Amino acid sequence: MLDFSKAFDYMRPDILINRMKELNVDSNLISVVKSFLSDRQQSVAYHGEKSSYQNVKIGVPQGTLLGPILWNIFVDSLKPQARYIKYADDTTIYDTICKSDVHEINTSRNQTTLDFDDSRRLQTAADYAQ
Repeated sequence: MLDFSKAFDYMRPDILINRMKELNVDSNLISVVKSFLSDRQQSVAYHGEKSSYQNVKIGVPQGTLLGPILWNIFVDSLKPQARYIKYADDTTIYDTICKSDVHEINTSRNQTTLDFDDSRRLQTAADYAQ
């Protein structure tokens, strides 16, 4: 199982904008989204000390109404061969295997190595999500 729970923080705005164009979203709305994701800064406070502000070039501001909507647009094209669950700012890709699909490929005195049919499905799904 692969869990993309932190992917919300790493979403690239350029990919989101291109996805919105592919979906024929109105250009005025795309301009609003670009503005929403541009020229953002953040700092970190720890034990009463605050860092200097740094530019933020990726991710979507959390705690906003627009953030989860943009995330859903971003992952809408995720259609891997494996099963997946998409919800707001979290996506999980998973797959199940049957006992009949599992094969022993190496057995020693203390260890058995197993392989299963279609073992590349999860990797293919993860590659597709990037």
